[in-house]
Amino acid sequence: MEYTYTNDDEVTEAFWSEYPELVPLRRDGGQNRQVTDVRCAFVDFVDRCARSGEISEDLAQSTTLQA
Repeated sequence: MEYTYTNDDEVTEAFWSEYPELVPLRRDGGQNRQVTDVRCAFVDFVDRCARSGEISEDLAQSTTLQA
């Protein structure tokens, strides 16, 4: 199966592109440094991507939001 996103960087880039309203909340330092709204939106985004077949289940289970 061919996926739209195949690594963390692609997932992160797609997330920030889809949620430009969250960019002003973005913090350096990775996923654990992000505010709750950003982390929750990222989890929802990854879940949607996995369910729609845009990413593999393995990537959905391992991806983290890159700074």
